[in-house]
Amino acid sequence: MLDWRYDVHARSIARTLASRPGMRAAGAGDTEEALVGDLVAVRAYVSDDGLDVDQSLRSADPSAVLAAAGCIESGLRRLPSYRGAVFRGGQAPRNSAAYVPGAPSREAALPGDAVFVVWSATGRRTGSLEPDSADEVVFPANSAFKVLDVDPANGSPDLRVLLREIPPRAGLVATGSALDDEDTAALERLQQVCADRQPSGTPVTESYRHTFPIGVDEDGHPYTPPTLS
Repeated sequence: MLDWRYDVHARSIARTLASRPGMRAAGAGDTEEALVGDLVAVRAYVSDDGLDVDQSLRSADPSAVLAAAGCIESGLRRLPSYRGAVFRGGQAPRNSAAYVPGAPSREAALPGDAVFVVWSATGRRTGSLEPDSADEVVFPANSAFKVLDVDPANGSPDLRVLLREIPPRAGLVATGSALDDEDTAALERLQQVCADRQPSGTPVTESYRHTFPIGVDEDGHPYTPPTLS
């Protein structure tokens, strides 16, 4: 899938591993080829080479990228986790009523006129793969989130959706479930972060390739992602 670009990413990963030997600890027991291959998949994903992966995972037939998505997920497990608020700009669905506080939301792709603010529990930081680049938090494909609140962003007409990542072992909650104590605590933290982060009207920095609404399609219908096996 990467063709000659694999070697470009692999050389960068080799330099990173040489300067950060601690990263090899996460791959203890694996071959050098497996370690490099997984990290190359992640590095390629967070670059322009990842554009097609997101688009395909949200398509009717994602089979062409399922193997790549599996490698990316394996590579993400080798990176440090991040607990805290994650901001992402994006496109609001045509039916914003799709986001109901307490409702579960599942996203196939690996996370404009909407601001998504997620309380991350297991998202992975990718900055160690490219020390000179901005740190980015990536969630594995099929990650689940719970809608905590929906309101205008910083007093603007834009939609702001506050979500909490549901760790893989926790399972999805039922639609319409009330917020529990963990949800309420995450919501309070996110609201405080939003209040402290930016003055009213200041746009949120966003990745140009992450423009799709989280957990729903463009019409606001709940999204059911494919199995990555």
